[in-house]
Amino acid sequence: MANRDVLVQKIRQVKADLKTAGVILRCDLQKHIHRMERELENCCSEIG
Repeated sequence: MANRDVLVQKIRQVKADLKTAGVILRCDLQKHIHRMERELENCCSEIG
């Protein structure tokens, strides 16, 4: 459960960084968010 909370916190932080990011960095951040969201889904599916 703690791992899930850490992932959620990281996703929120990266989404906040998106607001001030340049075009190239924004693309990288979106990929990073997508990867973390998939990891979060996998984490939750293993528990349930």
